[in-house]
Amino acid sequence: MAFYRGLELYKNLRFDEAVDHMRRAHELDPLDAVISAQLADMLFYAQRHAEAAAQARQVLEADSTQSEALMFLSFAEWEMGKRT
Repeated sequence: MAFYRGLELYKNLRFDEAVDHMRRAHELDPLDAVISAQLADMLFYAQRHAEAAAQARQVLEADSTQSEALMFLSFAEWEMGKRT
């Protein structure tokens, strides 16, 4: 339920709320790579780039083939580098 509510909030551009729900989904199923990668995505769009990068790294440690996590790690690192 938390996963789908998070997706609905995400689609409605309510990123901080979406993150809260996706974190809950991640707590319930911490080994689900899709949930983990989606959390990195939502953190990025919530402008929480350091958190997004950390989440994406965790996903990639568990599964180096997760292309979505790699993409959001790259995006987050680029955004953080842009600000330094």
